[in-house]
Amino acid sequence: MLLTGTGFAVIAVKESYDSSTGYVVHSDVPMMCYRALIRLLHRILFGLKVVCKVFHLLFTLIPLSLATLLSCGPHPLLSKDTVYTMLRKSLISLGPCWIKWGQWAATRADIFSPEFCSNLGRLHNYVYQHTWYYTELALNTQLPEWADILRLDKHPLHSGTVAQIYRGVLTRPGKEEATVAVKVLHPNIRTSMDVDLALLKVGAWLFECLPGMQWLAPVRAINNFSQTMLPQLDMTVEFNNLLKFRENFADVPQVIFPVPYLATPDILIESFEESVPISYIVETSSTDTRRRVGRIGIDLFLKMVFVDNLIHGDLHPGNLMVSREDNNKVIVLDVGMTVSLQQHQQDMLYPLFKAIALGSYTEVCEMLLAGAPTNNCLDQDLFIQEMAELVENVAGTPIKLRELDVSVLIGQFLAMLRKHHVQLETNFTSTIMSVLIVEGLGRSLDPDLDILKTALPYLLPSPTISCEADVF
Repeated sequence: MLLTGTGFAVIAVKESYDSSTGYVVHSDVPMMCYRALIRLLHRILFGLKVVCKVFHLLFTLIPLSLATLLSCGPHPLLSKDTVYTMLRKSLISLGPCWIKWGQWAATRADIFSPEFCSNLGRLHNYVYQHTWYYTELALNTQLPEWADILRLDKHPLHSGTVAQIYRGVLTRPGKEEATVAVKVLHPNIRTSMDVDLALLKVGAWLFECLPGMQWLAPVRAINNFSQTMLPQLDMTVEFNNLLKFRENFADVPQVIFPVPYLATPDILIESFEESVPISYIVETSSTDTRRRVGRIGIDLFLKMVFVDNLIHGDLHPGNLMVSREDNNKVIVLDVGMTVSLQQHQQDMLYPLFKAIALGSYTEVCEMLLAGAPTNNCLDQDLFIQEMAELVENVAGTPIKLRELDVSVLIGQFLAMLRKHHVQLETNFTSTIMSVLIVEGLGRSLDPDLDILKTALPYLLPSPTISCEADVF
């Protein structure tokens, strides 16, 4: 039986039941041997790829390690900027998985230093492109009739670590033509990810065996990274995420998510949204427009967190745009990675926001310590005392973005967690880091926006009810 559009064939194997042994007996023994041989060859090939990648790692990491040593000490021979540049280039040379790891690590300010996170954050600007040959191969394999319904510009509009995007026109029977964006996965990326994730897990296990490294829980961190990464390699996941976000924001005309038309594991076809960067609005629009866009950006994030519990997991300036046709509308792109907080994580997030506004810090500290997946805090009283001092600096007074640098505040909070060896869960950290993006948006568009007053309706006992009158 041939499965259309997949290129795979399923061959029936005759079976019979042996009542004396209770086993299913395959009469087609040669076919079983053939399949076993194919599996063996796949394992051998995978093993060879792992060996090749190990050598690649050695040739890449040994010079990086030497450079790191030369940057240490009272009289360093190399600057830290040089070492971080080498680190970024090394991750890029190692492939998509390592680039994604660097981007993910840049969001884990509860584990790594601000300088480390800031430098790895530049990997978000990395662009890798594959040729039209691979795009056409993916289309022919998974959408054999694509030429009948789709006209594509062969030059990609944008390319990222996982996929690249083309502009095209979709033709549907009985409907008007639609301008679309077509996202196509990079070739062989799944195999590359499998090899790299296997090596990362081995490396994490070895690292965790070192004295004093247990609190970092590298094995758990890599497992979390894997869970974050793998859904992005299936375009049907992003298709479904778009449906959910569009449903959640159906009554919010100021927020636009692309319309998903069609998806296969390697291809996503969605509506093309004409947009401009936030920086364009900052430079060219009136004060009132900037304020409205800033409020929309903060409200959409707060709604994701406190009302819908479906949060965009990769909020950076490239994924938050403004409609070219209407500058009072925000367009949200690239929703392949999402975060949903579990109940105990929500129970920590609400008090954390309230603590900044109201100064009720003791209970929050105790919840952070109790809920932390890795907690090697040696002096809990000192942790609570330092957290109290941090919160008391901003509690009880009206806080505006001009007066309060939220990114600095959160940076101090995460530095305190690192100092006391208290690690947050990945979903919780991703949400906290998204606050930094929203804070940056608010600061650039409207420095006078009172962020705590904006968040307060979401923190009331019934956020779903209390927000309806105030959101957007």
